[in-house]
Amino acid sequence: MPPEPGRPTVLDRLLDVLLVLAIRSDFRRSPNAPRWHRAPAGPRLSAARQAMREDVGHPWSVPELAAISGLSRAAFARTFLAALGQPPCST
Repeated sequence: MPPEPGRPTVLDRLLDVLLVLAIRSDFRRSPNAPRWHRAPAGPRLSAARQAMREDVGHPWSVPELAAISGLSRAAFARTFLAALGQPPCST
């Protein structure tokens, strides 16, 4: 039977999806998951994370993300540092 049109592309994308799902599953079960993966679970950073996901092209600044999170810039920076182990980049 001849290969279907687009089959290699579909198989490539399917492999991508399966890989992402496997990594997510491993991170959920691992106490050693990277900090950037665990951080979104925190309520203080989830609103900022959601905003960034909805508008990835926007040049986000610390003041904007702090306002979205309902925090002062200093409190946002402290929360970010505690969650991710590095300060947010300021623009």
